[in-house]
Amino acid sequence: DVSKAIETAQTTIDALDNAAIATIEAGFEAANKASPASVFESGAKVASTASKVLGATSIALTVVDAAINGPQLKHGIDAAVGFASFVPVAGVAVGAAWFVGNLISIGVSGKSLSENIQNVITYENKK
Repeated sequence: DVSKAIETAQTTIDALDNAAIATIEAGFEAANKASPASVFESGAKVASTASKVLGATSIALTVVDAAINGPQLKHGIDAAVGFASFVPVAGVAVGAAWFVGNLISIGVSGKSLSENIQNVITYENKK
């Protein structure tokens, strides 16, 4: 199923972005503050760029899923959270909270957080 493959890819991208890349970027920034050096500044820029690429890839996967399965509310929710995650500081918090919530949602219900929100709003879960 293409939708499940896209969802799995997005979850993997979110994990890389919110766990690994964000931690690496923060480490470089902290090291640069402690001992300013061009290598730390460069490392933070590389990590920041990687985070943006992963975020854009996640948004692109949402667009692909919408094109394949038809646009749904969940696609709008995923795109909104994806774009919000580009906002400095607050976006990182939004992205991290969404990532954790999505993992919990998938673990509990087998569906992504945006799918569950869509189901509540559209009452699809009551059919």
